[in-house]
Amino acid sequence: MSGPKTSRYTLTKEQRRILREQLERERRTQEEKTKINRYISELRTICASFDEPLEQVKELQKRTNEGKEYISQVENLCVDIQQKIESNSLNDKELTLERLEIHNKSLEAYLKKIMKKADMLTEKAKDLKKNLIQDIQNGIDEGFLLEIPTNIGKVESDKDSKLSETMLTKLSEMSENQVLPQTMRNDIMAAMHKIREISDIGFLQNYKAMTFTELVKQYNKYIISYQNEKETYDDLIVRYSALCNMVGITIKKHTFSDEAISNLKLEIEQIEKQLVEQREESYINSCMDEVMAEMGYELLGDRKVTKRSGKKFKNELYSFNEGNAINVTYASDGNITMELGGVDKQDRLPDDAEINRLCEDMESFCEDFTGIEKKLSEKGVIISNRVCILPPKPEYAQVINTSDYNIKSDMEIEIMKAKKRKVSAGNKKTLERN
Repeated sequence: MSGPKTSRYTLTKEQRRILREQLERERRTQEEKTKINRYISELRTICASFDEPLEQVKELQKRTNEGKEYISQVENLCVDIQQKIESNSLNDKELTLERLEIHNKSLEAYLKKIMKKADMLTEKAKDLKKNLIQDIQNGIDEGFLLEIPTNIGKVESDKDSKLSETMLTKLSEMSENQVLPQTMRNDIMAAMHKIREISDIGFLQNYKAMTFTELVKQYNKYIISYQNEKETYDDLIVRYSALCNMVGITIKKHTFSDEAISNLKLEIEQIEKQLVEQREESYINSCMDEVMAEMGYELLGDRKVTKRSGKKFKNELYSFNEGNAINVTYASDGNITMELGGVDKQDRLPDDAEINRLCEDMESFCEDFTGIEKKLSEKGVIISNRVCILPPKPEYAQVINTSDYNIKSDMEIEIMKAKKRKVSAGNKKTLERN
């Protein structure tokens, strides 16, 4: 029985395990690369964040000669960061997973150290900015425009004033956090307005205990929740980006939100499934190529076809013997069809003599087909569904037009001739896969 044969193949449990391990390692490698690029991006952001305060402190230095140490520290820090970025840029470096993990841990530790320095310099910049504002208020340069915060309403005693200032300073710092929802920001601004209006120390202390403390508590709770969600989001983005690179699809932008996290989880699940199917199919096709070569068949050419229905096929043509070839068709649904035919450089039907020869060749290919599947099984590729195996009947005799294929430039194809001959199983065969 060796007319057209259509089958669907799958992997053994062991081969699937090996493939999954390879995919896991590849995914982790891509994730480590993505993390490195993210750390480098964060380092660049830290440098950029000093642009405005650095200009302000330089202005202060012009006026009062104050801030020289800060300027030097920031400039040295940015030079150090730039050198670190250049030395850690991946470019086209081929690094193993283990090397990337070591690379990443070092860069992550450096980023944390830099963030601490940056926080310290940010606090110092705030103090220097206050000095600049005070200098402007003293009238040194009334033409220099800078936003000056509204004076805090005074309370009766220095102690009361200190309490009010402490609360307002904390609320002001909270309000500057860009991740706050507008509702919480409004509550903070309302609290600051209320504190400025309070002139009674007892009422101020009561307000602190009942309202201020609760607001700070809500703020801290939100920030912790936000940081946890952001960490989850960052991890998902890393995995999503790695998977997109592995599958070869465009990375879509996902702005941080609860909805984005849900969408990312769903997309990751879909892409992971697509990746496994893609790699299994690729492995099966690769094994088929290897087996055909091992069996003595030679690839003549190939082609890709898209039907009007949208279905896609890939054909590979292998030489079988004089004037005949095996056409291997890979369908988008996973089916693989193998069929024998005569070859010519034009579309035509076989004559009666050619039909008889083709039927004989179909019979001779039957044994080889069994050998092909045996070799495939040795590579972990087994049959999952035998769609059909048709008998070597005249109605399946065909002539393949090689003009429809991308024939290898060094390949000479012998055209089928209507001449009877006996085909021995020991003849050398060359199979062309399309």
